[in-house]
Amino acid sequence: METSTDQFAYEQGEAQDDLYHIHQHYRPSKQTQELLQLFNDYRLMIRFPVIVDEMSGITIESIGRESGLQHGFNALPEEVRRRASIKRVEEYSPVALGIVSTLTERQREVLTAAVDAGYYDVPR
Repeated sequence: METSTDQFAYEQGEAQDDLYHIHQHYRPSKQTQELLQLFNDYRLMIRFPVIVDEMSGITIESIGRESGLQHGFNALPEEVRRRASIKRVEEYSPVALGIVSTLTERQREVLTAAVDAGYYDVPR
């Protein structure tokens, strides 16, 4: 693990097909803390990945009730709202992604029962 003044620590996993996984803990700036507090206050969820691009800035997809999204956007600091834009608004419908979507109904039942019984709790 390495540390610096801007971040607490990070762990880098092994590369697989030239892709890395990094688990990072850092000390958020005041502006980042305020933004995350808005997500909490208006019961919004960030849909990952957050895209950071030098040309277009940061792209964040948010999930929440329409009123929470509107109030959250309006609560952004004025200088942020001036530079921000909403690209699209659409209904959110969760889609089963990943390995769970490939399971049979019976396999999903067994998995759900295991989760409910605490099989995957750490520590058990």
